[in-house]
Amino acid sequence: MRCQQKTSRNCSRIMDKKLKTEYKIITSISQWQEFASCFTETDWVGLDTEFMRDRSYYPQLCLVQLSCSQGEICLDPMAFDCAQILTAVLTDENIVKIIHSASQDIEVLGYYCESSIKNVYDTQLAAEFCNLVPQMGYATLVNELLKIDLPKSETRSNWAKRPLTKQQIEYSLNDVRYLKALYDSLNEKLEQNQKLQWFKQEQAFDLKRMQQFHVDANNAYKSFKSSHRLPSKNQQVVKQLLIWREQTAQQTNQPRNWVLADKSITKVGTILPMDINTLQSLLMDDVRFKKRYLGEVLACVEAGLKQPNEPVWFSQEQLPESQKQQVRELRLKLEQKAVEYQIPATRLATRKEVVSYVRNKTGKLTHGWRQEILNTLK
Repeated sequence: MRCQQKTSRNCSRIMDKKLKTEYKIITSISQWQEFASCFTETDWVGLDTEFMRDRSYYPQLCLVQLSCSQGEICLDPMAFDCAQILTAVLTDENIVKIIHSASQDIEVLGYYCESSIKNVYDTQLAAEFCNLVPQMGYATLVNELLKIDLPKSETRSNWAKRPLTKQQIEYSLNDVRYLKALYDSLNEKLEQNQKLQWFKQEQAFDLKRMQQFHVDANNAYKSFKSSHRLPSKNQQVVKQLLIWREQTAQQTNQPRNWVLADKSITKVGTILPMDINTLQSLLMDDVRFKKRYLGEVLACVEAGLKQPNEPVWFSQEQLPESQKQQVRELRLKLEQKAVEYQIPATRLATRKEVVSYVRNKTGKLTHGWRQEILNTLK
């Protein structure tokens, strides 16, 4: 680590002392400042979070676990505001943040710190490039590479409840305790297989994608899949309902389906109720829907019917038979290359990405390590 030589002995002394006592969980700035340099003057930090979001739109950060060469600690964001100290670590490009399955951690920390994390190494992603099972869990990967069995007793813990038990704290510390060892093992395999640069390209792409977690309510309709076969005017109503629901969920910090369930949106968009009584009858089975929203839902119906009679969701034109054959042939060749290079076929290219390439030469296959593999087919 980059901890200065004159302070490294002190860092070790403090960590050894505190991590064996109450300082396994940090509940104040003063506690953090005693050994902050151990986590800020380093070239790597292991990182994990515990959070709750089953009753809210935004994730509630409950615990942050950090590891470095001196040991592991937990920060308790429910006891003190640790956004500033976390931001200093997260945004330092000289510190690699080792995370397993990083997307949710990046989202919850992004909301909490209101900043973007830099220099991430996702051990789950690295494992895919090492010919291990896609989407492998942390405990499974630790067992596979380090031959250590981790307990799973606290996987369904209520992390928002205080005080945390000793078992919860130890479980959470295990989630960062072995990240550096995984990092070293995976990096060695990537270098041996000459795929380290491929992994770095993919990590940079994935990190950029993961950081786009903020949902613009006006675009919330784009990912909805249940109404593309409805007539155009009905689609316009569904679009208005989806925009309203996203805005309401964000403003009230409720899960989307607590505001209005997906099936209710499809039902309203199909039947197009024009009065409160009909709408109320239509939504009787939506047990979490609040009656105070009836007028707003009806206003969405009215607003949607005033929109131009144009489809919201456009179906892709069917490929001609010649291109369908190209898709089949290219998928088969890529699957063979995936076996040859020991990469999951779905990581190399999904069917949608192959179709995009065959249709108009766009998508992931047109650049980076995927293009290198594609070029070997010519």
